Order: sequence, then C-alpha cells, then structure tokens
Amino acid sequence: MEGAADAGGADASGSGIPSALGRWREAADHLRDALVQWRNIGRLDEEACALSNLGEALIELGETEEARSCLRQALALGDAARPKFLEAAQKLLDSLPTE
Repeated sequence: MEGAADAGGADASGSGIPSALGRWREAADHLRDALVQWRNIGRLDEEACALSNLGEALIELGETEEARSCLRQALALGDAARPKFLEAAQKLLDSLPTE
C-alpha cells in the first residue's frame, strides 16, 4: 500500500524500517512513541507525518476505526502540516470503506 511512508515521512516519524519490512505492529508502536514526542515539542508538521504513517500501519493491521481517527487528526492540522503528509492522509482515508 502506498501511503505516508512513501510520501517521504518515514524517517521523520521513526517508523521507516519496520513498516518497510511489513512489521506493522512494531511500526505502530514506534509511531505512537514518536507522536508523543512530536506533540511534546510542538512540531505539528512532524505530528501530521506520524499520524499519517500511524494511520497507514493501523490500516494494515485491520484497525480501521483508529486509523480513521489518526488520519482525520492529521488532516485537522491543516496548514501546519506539509502538503505531502496531508495528501497521503487523505488518500489513505479515501481508501477506507465508508462508515
């Protein structure tokens, strides 16, 4: 699945290697940790990256409701996020079945 990691955010979020290897649970754990760190230091752009990548990992794990929540949070950051992360989050959100 092409997603946020393919949009160039994997390194910033801290999940690149596990997600690239298909180790989605490990990637999700790393992304949750990264998300806390980015929020603590107020880096909204990196928060959007982590949320988008976490959404992708959760989709791969079949956790669509949590994925949907993460992707919506990423999109809600709007102008504070880099466009490529917003585009990836929207693409992933659009790939989910309707509620």
